[in-house]
Amino acid sequence: MIKVELTTRSVHVIIFAAIYVLIVSYVFQPLTLLGFARPDDHWMLLKNELVHPDQFGWAYFKSVFTRVNQIQYSPVNTLYFSLVFRINGYDPYYYHISNLLVHFLNAMLIFRLAKRIVSIFNIGNGMLIAYIVSLLWCIHPLNVEPVTWVSGSKILLCTLFTLCSILCFLRALLLDKMIYYAGSAFLCILSFLCKELAILTPVMFCLITFCVYRGKVQYLKKIHWWFLAAMMAVSIILGVITAGINRMDTQEFAPMAGYSYGRRVLLIFYCISFYFGNLLTPLNLHYHYMYPIQPDGPIPVIFYLYPVFFAGLTALFCFFLRGSREFYFYLLCTGIFVIQIALYIQVIPMTRPAIVADRYMYLPSFALLLAGVQFISDKIAFNPQLRSGKLIASVLVAVYIGYFASYSHQLAKNWLSLDLR
Repeated sequence: MIKVELTTRSVHVIIFAAIYVLIVSYVFQPLTLLGFARPDDHWMLLKNELVHPDQFGWAYFKSVFTRVNQIQYSPVNTLYFSLVFRINGYDPYYYHISNLLVHFLNAMLIFRLAKRIVSIFNIGNGMLIAYIVSLLWCIHPLNVEPVTWVSGSKILLCTLFTLCSILCFLRALLLDKMIYYAGSAFLCILSFLCKELAILTPVMFCLITFCVYRGKVQYLKKIHWWFLAAMMAVSIILGVITAGINRMDTQEFAPMAGYSYGRRVLLIFYCISFYFGNLLTPLNLHYHYMYPIQPDGPIPVIFYLYPVFFAGLTALFCFFLRGSREFYFYLLCTGIFVIQIALYIQVIPMTRPAIVADRYMYLPSFALLLAGVQFISDKIAFNPQLRSGKLIASVLVAVYIGYFASYSHQLAKNWLSLDLR
């Protein structure tokens, strides 16, 4: 017989993994009952002849990579649908399970990225922080939509390749090996072939470089400067392509274009408030959000308070973190959040009928969750001045996990009402 000895660490890993799987399984159990949804699934999947070609060949792949479906350019997502179709045709079960598997892969990548970031900034308890961040992110109510919605697969895939690209970039930043630079660039382009959000990844590369080097970018080697310059050029080219694709549709820009510049500013801060507020305390989430004010209608007083609130929050952030040894860590987390939602706060009017959407927080939520969990760990759980710090932090995390799990499970069930059947 083979004798297996389990260390205390191994036992903890097994227990944490089991808890993780049980919670995620509970949250997304309704997926096994879901069909296709009315929004987008019909034209993106069910009526897309490229999902079930008569034969695979050069002509097919040329069509996939040169065709714009409505205003969406996501050839890799089309190939993904095609692969799932080969399992059992248009059986919605396999599309939902495939989405869940990609989401779970993303959660594992979030765990690895969080662990890598806290390690780079010499933050203790990296394994525990990464575990909590990954679990909270995986079951967060804002992230239910792209998982339960079949058409949300393009966000899942884009995030998958983006996370891989960032991890590869961090390896390149630390090891200066060309293979990692090339891999990061290739994965970044793949992510763009899933969703246009990837045009912001090179901007994140610049932010990561600045924060990892603590602002001392003069020590960067030439290869890194060349890589950043090349990726920013790629970002600009892809941005021009994205703008062109968004203007191919016959309909006009979303209603945002009809608002005065003053009202646009108020709506921009409204969007930021929506994303930030629902990250902390998600409430009344659903799949479609109408514009809260009209171009010529009255403006509630609260809309004037949004800019004041975030101006004050920014001032407090700068005041409390100036001179802190973790300043660049928090700057990185905040910067990733801001960069990732930049396209979705209506600075440039989008060709979308809704002003905000839960799915736009799929990747950005990770950054603020990481900052929040680290803050709780440092200021509460392991603060020597708080005798019950660990107990308080444990209760706080448990409450969040319980609330997120319960609410997300209900949101997943709600997608039954959006079925086509």
